[in-house]
Amino acid sequence: ATSVCFSPDGKMLASGSTDHTVRLWDPWTGSQLSEPITGHDDIVWFICFSPDGKRLASGSYDTTIRLWDPQTCRQVGESLTGHSSSVYSVCFSADGKLLTSGSMDNIIQLWDPETRVQVGQPFKGHSGIVWSVRFSPDGTLLASGSHDKTIRLWDPWTGCQAGDPLTGDALSAYTWDHLTGSQVREPLTGHIFSVNSVCFSPDGRLLAS
Repeated sequence: ATSVCFSPDGKMLASGSTDHTVRLWDPWTGSQLSEPITGHDDIVWFICFSPDGKRLASGSYDTTIRLWDPQTCRQVGESLTGHSSSVYSVCFSADGKLLTSGSMDNIIQLWDPETRVQVGQPFKGHSGIVWSVRFSPDGTLLASGSHDKTIRLWDPWTGCQAGDPLTGDALSAYTWDHLTGSQVREPLTGHIFSVNSVCFSPDGRLLAS
């Protein structure tokens, strides 16, 4: 499995895989809830449930993002196309009104998950693969982590960067105060490869990389 994600109510676990499928599981029994969900033509790198649990988004090496109904296991509408290379990360905003994606094409896209159309222009600034994208809990910021060894903060409504890129040793983990751009404490070391993920704290005050 390349990615796993619990549904908001915890009753379902979804997984994406190198076999091009998405699978749904009962986390308590370990049994599959349905046949594998097919549609992608290549590796499914990342999956994410919408906040209400009614949609499951998947990003794939086939350059597309697909939305699924986890109850019927069927695709909802057409695939979201716009990236020119593999999609490595997808994330819903807390209110479920926006979906963001990061890609090997070095850009970030915003989508309306209801209409499945792109919102605004692509966010450009990274010089390497965008491995991870995350909305802040209040939806006012979008964080991205890249192969260029930077973390960038964006205003999701304007597409403008919020401050300078956050940089650090690629072999360490950091906790940042996104309001000041400063490290909160000494780097957390121990990783032996690049840290390719970003995540906001539940209260939105801290960003970890």
